[in-house]
Amino acid sequence: MVVEWNVLVKCPRVSCYKNKGDIMGLLSNILGGKKHSSRKKAGYSSGYKTENGDSDTPEMNEKREFPINMSMSFTPFRLKEHKDGFVNLVIKLKNKSNENQLVSLDLLLPKDELLGFDSTCVNKYLVKKIGILSYGETMTVSVPVWSSNQTRNGNYALDVTAYIHYLTYDKVISYMKKKTYVRVV
Repeated sequence: MVVEWNVLVKCPRVSCYKNKGDIMGLLSNILGGKKHSSRKKAGYSSGYKTENGDSDTPEMNEKREFPINMSMSFTPFRLKEHKDGFVNLVIKLKNKSNENQLVSLDLLLPKDELLGFDSTCVNKYLVKKIGILSYGETMTVSVPVWSSNQTRNGNYALDVTAYIHYLTYDKVISYMKKKTYVRVV
C-alpha cells in the first residue's frame, strides 16, 4: 500500500520545495543522495574541493607556489654498513618571494632502522628553527645523519618538511614536503 501526501514541505538542506509524497527523494537528499547545486547558483560556496580536485570557488583553484626553493645533497654520498659514521645532509634554502619568511625544518627517519640524528641512533625526529630568510637570501643548513655498527645496507627514506610561519613558530602559513634517500653500502 502506497500513501501519497500532497503537501509541499520546504527542505532546509537543499533550499527547494519537495513533495512530501516523494518521501524517498527527501530521505536521499538528507542522507547524501543526489546533490542540488542551488547554493552554487545563488553564489554561495562551501570552500571544499570536489572529487576532481577543483574547488567551487575560483580563488581556491589557483596554484600557489611555495615561496622557498629547497635542494638537498649528502656529503659524503653514502654511509658504510656495519660501521659507526655519519653523512651530512646539506639543505639549501632560497627565498624567492618578495617578503621575509620565518622558516623551520622537520626531518624524519624510519623508526625501525638503525639510523639517527645522534650517534646512538635513537633520535629519529629533528626540528630545526632556521629563522627569517630575507628576499633572495640563501641559507645552507647541515644536519648529520648517523649510522651504527648494526646498520644494514640499503636505501633509507628521509622526509624533510619546510614550514613557513606567521610571526612565531606556533602558526604555520604553508609547508612543503620532500623525500630523499640515505644510501648505505
